[in-house]
Amino acid sequence: APFKEANWVGCCYDAIDRVSEGVHRTTELIDRAKQNYKDQLAVKLEPQHTGEIVAIELETGDYFVGEDEIQAADKARLAGHEGLLYFLRVGSSYTHRLMTPRY
Repeated sequence: APFKEANWVGCCYDAIDRVSEGVHRTTELIDRAKQNYKDQLAVKLEPQHTGEIVAIELETGDYFVGEDEIQAADKARLAGHEGLLYFLRVGSSYTHRLMTPRY
């Protein structure tokens, strides 16, 4: 069910409001990270890092490139970042694409 239509039995309204605000804030940060990639990072990263993973720290916009999510996240953590990370595959609009077999 969509978030706002979820059944919140047993939750107080204050807790529901905090969760809703957190989801809204995270969505805004993700949108900002996507825009940052399009506006600034794509030009810097795509020539040399196409196919690799970029981890964008949501609060600061700092970014770290690795062969996979773990390597990119490890670089972010080693640099002292403890916040949420948003991952994208360099040169793509998604990180992973699930394929279903064709019959």
